[in-house]
Amino acid sequence: TEDDQELRAFLQQDLGERLNLEAESEGVKIKIRGAIADDVQTLVFYEIEDTQEDHQYFMDSYDGVFVENDYEIMNTEAYPRYYPPDLESEVNNEEKNVYQGKISLQPLRKDKGTIKLKITRLQKFIRDSSDENGIGAYGSMEYTGEWNFEFPVTKQPSVEYALDGETEVDGIPVRFDKLTIAPTATVLRYGINIEQREKRIDSLNFNNLKVNNKKVKADMYGS
Repeated sequence: TEDDQELRAFLQQDLGERLNLEAESEGVKIKIRGAIADDVQTLVFYEIEDTQEDHQYFMDSYDGVFVENDYEIMNTEAYPRYYPPDLESEVNNEEKNVYQGKISLQPLRKDKGTIKLKITRLQKFIRDSSDENGIGAYGSMEYTGEWNFEFPVTKQPSVEYALDGETEVDGIPVRFDKLTIAPTATVLRYGINIEQREKRIDSLNFNNLKVNNKKVKADMYGS
């Protein structure tokens, strides 16, 4: 019955919690629909409905979204991952006043915890009327209110592979240290030799990872 394909896939694999929490403020209703926690992040799926006008809103995990008990249960040294708004999905084009999305929160420090989530600011889409689909470009305006949620999460296990591989990029040695496969993300940790003074590489962009003859694309917003 879950129409979000990504959330449905998690639930079918018994990863994460199916939630049906709802809060309303100033005519805007927010639903928390599911949460998946692992060593990389805590992924929260949500729906926002404007009950009064035809506006769509989304959450920005860096602005107006707080975990009130983060120092008690979250790894505060980790950075949430960034997921850009998805205006091209079928769900988000069916209704002009409903948006379904996801935000990344910091990972849990322990295996279980209860997240106290407070939302005070949303971003409002301004679709480009010159685009025939209305999704070519968009701006955003802030919308304030107060929505509070409290829900339990259980950290799903990850699989870690120690790597012992090296290569060279433009003559500079690069080593691969560890591959972490978590339910919500696959993370490759690497090191770059910075002993050469004449030239230096600070970071690398990866195109894809090939596993069992299948290529998986890198997250363009990853780090």
